[in-house]
Amino acid sequence: MAVLVGVLVNWYVSVKRPGDEPILRVNDRVFVWREFVSILQSQKLGTESLGGTFNAGIAPYQLMQALAENELVRQASVREGLIASKEEVRAEMISRLVPNSGDAGASAAEIDREFDEALKRHLSITQLSKSEYRDIVHVDLLRNQLRDKLGANIPRFQPHVFVNMIQVNDLQRADEAQQRLQKGESFSRVARQLGNPGELSSSGGEVGWTPRRFFTEYDLLLFGLDIGETSLPIFTDEGWYVVRLVARVDEQARLQAILVEDSAAARAARDRLESGARFEELSAEISIDPDLRAKRGDLGLVGVGDFGGAFDLLIRGMALNELSDPLSTVDGTVLLMVTERAPVREVIEEKLTTLKTRALEAWLRREWDQSNISYCPQEDNCFSNVKVDKALAQIKDISKTKFEDAATATAVARSRGSQPNLFQ
Repeated sequence: MAVLVGVLVNWYVSVKRPGDEPILRVNDRVFVWREFVSILQSQKLGTESLGGTFNAGIAPYQLMQALAENELVRQASVREGLIASKEEVRAEMISRLVPNSGDAGASAAEIDREFDEALKRHLSITQLSKSEYRDIVHVDLLRNQLRDKLGANIPRFQPHVFVNMIQVNDLQRADEAQQRLQKGESFSRVARQLGNPGELSSSGGEVGWTPRRFFTEYDLLLFGLDIGETSLPIFTDEGWYVVRLVARVDEQARLQAILVEDSAAARAARDRLESGARFEELSAEISIDPDLRAKRGDLGLVGVGDFGGAFDLLIRGMALNELSDPLSTVDGTVLLMVTERAPVREVIEEKLTTLKTRALEAWLRREWDQSNISYCPQEDNCFSNVKVDKALAQIKDISKTKFEDAATATAVARSRGSQPNLFQ
């Protein structure tokens, strides 16, 4: 009896408890180690079965973020009334596992038979249960529905720029590209010779017509370049870019303005606006120009070049109803807001899909910040718990350190929020 009790206690301490310990909380939903390890193992097996390389240093971080984001999507779907039916989930599973399911010549019985066989193979490889795989597909469908709902208000007609880009991995190579372009070399030639291998360099760097907000990290820069101008090297999470603006389809923007004496007065006006004051009423009250006060700050529809300088950059780059920083002019300091645009080019479907994804990414950042998300909710140092080793032993190349690094990386990434990288 003593031996049996000892075996049971040892099993509970070394296997059961680590598996049941919380690793992630998303509002009221708690994920435990067993779930996390099971999903990570399925990713490893699935990746290696396709001949890929499982990156044990990045995968835990990616999975933590994916679990949290998927749960945020699931919770939002309940609030928004989004539903993916069993039939829709099954149809999506078939489309993923049976490549020829859309062929007109295949009968329903043949597709079902091929699907059953493919599903068995997939579950055998990944060690997932059927319900676990169905849940993965289900949340993917909910994410797509939420993305489409968030993207429903994206304008179909927007300002566009036609751009060429060179992407490289380091600043030295970016500087070389920029210097060669300044000397007059063909953009296409430099892009093919110096750009990272891929579709962008093989096309000579041509990106084509691009709407506003497509490149989130340097959108304002793109719409602020002069036609034919080449940018300085730009740093992003994906590497370094050198950009040339080839053409622009611009618009007029309706500007509202508040003109005050100096930057101190402008900051005071900005504080009042951020506290709820209406822009046009404040302009009518405090603008030092009588004509501007009479028009309640309305400058009318303004085109690029009408005022020049920094005004052009704001007209092209500012989002609607976004308050500008104080701008010094010869007449005083001005605060500006764009309240209307007259766009001129339709966003193609491929670009519209990307803009919808951008809208979902922005929503996820806001939702993450407003939610209760934490790691190891019941103890501060579960990543350093020696019992975790046994819970992770089934996955080669994974250690406590990688999980600890993953939690740190997730926290750091989220602390950055949506702030863009600084241009170097």
